[in-house]
Amino acid sequence: MISCTRAKVAAPASSGWSVLAMLVCAVIVWASAAAPVVAATSALASSSDGQLAAATQRLEAETASIGNLLLEEDGRRDGILEERDVAQGLVADWLAETYKRQGADQNALVQMLLSESMAEASRRVRMVQVVADHYSGLLDTLDSAEAQLAASQLERAQRVARLGAAQSELVEVRAEQDRRAAARADLARTEAQRRDRAQARREASQAVASAAAARQQPAGMLVGALGPAVFATGAPSAGSIDAYLASKASPMTGQGAAFMASGSRWQVDPRLLVAIAGAESSFGQQLCGPNNAWGWACPNDPADFGTWADGIDTVTSGLRRYYLDEGRTSVTLIQQKYCPVGAANDPTGLNSHWTTNVTKFLLEQGGNPAMVGPGPTAGIALPDLGGLGLAVD
Repeated sequence: MISCTRAKVAAPASSGWSVLAMLVCAVIVWASAAAPVVAATSALASSSDGQLAAATQRLEAETASIGNLLLEEDGRRDGILEERDVAQGLVADWLAETYKRQGADQNALVQMLLSESMAEASRRVRMVQVVADHYSGLLDTLDSAEAQLAASQLERAQRVARLGAAQSELVEVRAEQDRRAAARADLARTEAQRRDRAQARREASQAVASAAAARQQPAGMLVGALGPAVFATGAPSAGSIDAYLASKASPMTGQGAAFMASGSRWQVDPRLLVAIAGAESSFGQQLCGPNNAWGWACPNDPADFGTWADGIDTVTSGLRRYYLDEGRTSVTLIQQKYCPVGAANDPTGLNSHWTTNVTKFLLEQGGNPAMVGPGPTAGIALPDLGGLGLAVD
């Protein structure tokens, strides 16, 4: 049985038995040190954030301290081994020089016989002995120091084992801290989404209330080729549309007459076109195609319009043919087809804000989000919209 208690090591550091014994001891020590880490990991979930922070600080300090001790031990051992190599080299050089000068078989008696006097012989013997004693003492000192280092190898193995256990425990603590941080971030995102949904519901409720109130106000009339359409707070005008566009710094300012003409022709509230442009392109400031402020056929095959008036009339006629004629006469019903939530071409979910934004901009102009024009116009011949590159789903 191998005892791993600290004791003086009599065998040299290079002894195979010593190395094997220390390796076996290191494994035993590591296993005994690592066992508490597994037990501690199961308790991390019940620890407070403050306890985890304190454990992180303690383990970081401990691993740094053990690492510094190991580096210091390595430095001392390297220094002793370097001094030993120098001393051994000096002794080897001295012995080689003595052998060359006197021959390998000469001894103290031969030295005496070759001397001119007994005093000279005695001096030579004493000199040889002093030099030999000096180098022998130096080597003994270095051997003793190296033996002390060998004796400390068990302590070093214990430190290495504790360092590994502390590092493993530190990894577990940090993983628990990261898990909690991620959980808090998820909770914050969920709460933000909940607030956004609540805000959207409030805004929708306000829009419905505003629409209901608008229906109680005197109605204005917009007359066009397809008959009268009733709007919320009176008929819009080119001047009112241009004033609103100017307040939004829109490059479409001055197109109020074009909005009015297309709205009258297709029986669509022109303010709806302005509101959709606000939601899709910040009122024409961020276009997906030339003069295309409405995201028309974007992003796959965006429509290109030669002028603002072309774009206004094309989109208004498209809203009539593909939306209002299907009975989609409110902002909410139009949104379901115009930019449905969860669409493949909307990976960031911007479509979820479309109804809110269009409703807001329409109400700012005095429009009615619950009625943006009359419903189906069956039997009315509409212009052929083919060849305009419109992708209608």
